Amino acid sequence: MNLTALIADNITDVLVKIIRFTRIRQKVLTRNINCATRRDYIPYDLPVKEFCAALDRAVAEHVRRGRLLLRDSGNVAFEPGGDFRVEPVVD
Repeated sequence: MNLTALIADNITDVLVKIIRFTRIRQKVLTRNINCATRRDYIPYDLPVKEFCAALDRAVAEHVRRGRLLLRDSGNVAFEPGGDFRVEPVVD
């Protein structure tokens, strides 16, 4: 389902990003489970606190100025068109 097509306002944009982040995280955690028996496997997770902090700052900016300002951090990068990239980190 293309959630980007449903974005009507800033808050909806934040909610769509949360849904996408959750889907990506589910894939990372599923991979951890599937590879858990490998002796050399290193488990990963997404930087949840980092992502939440970026969204917290964006929502605070929205409340203050009515705009959604998404700022990149070490493992989370927001791209033009509403997309974002997130790098898994060692868990």
